Amino acid sequence: MLEPRIWEPEPVLFAADFAGDKNRGYLVSTQQAANLPFTIRRVFWSFGMREDLNKGEHAHRLDQKILVALQGQVVIQTETTQIRQFNLDSPFQALYVPALCWIKLRYSPASILLAFSSTDYAEADYIRNYAEFKQLRQLRNL
Repeated sequence: MLEPRIWEPEPVLFAADFAGDKNRGYLVSTQQAANLPFTIRRVFWSFGMREDLNKGEHAHRLDQKILVALQGQVVIQTETTQIRQFNLDSPFQALYVPALCWIKLRYSPASILLAFSSTDYAEADYIRNYAEFKQLRQLRNL
């Protein structure tokens, strides 16, 4: 069982809670959901992305996410108070992405990215203009 985590307003890479071993296989579960920073409202996955495309290039006003590369590698660049890069390449790790965090994603061939979201889809929650994102962060003193 994982110890309760204090979640910061910055992206953080963390180990997934799993059972099993290389001989029997593995099971990763959200059973320990009390250790997550939000209640999961939506689950989706993306795949079939071309390597030469940057995806994402947006932030959310309220939505938070947990991202897991189920297969392949997804490189995720985040920006909050600083720009950081995370390489998701194992289903044993997950990336917490807080609200008001600008993200860019690049998928390797055959990658599958699983996302757990804190809100239902709402286009109004998206910030697709980088200047607006910077202004909102400044207004909120983040």
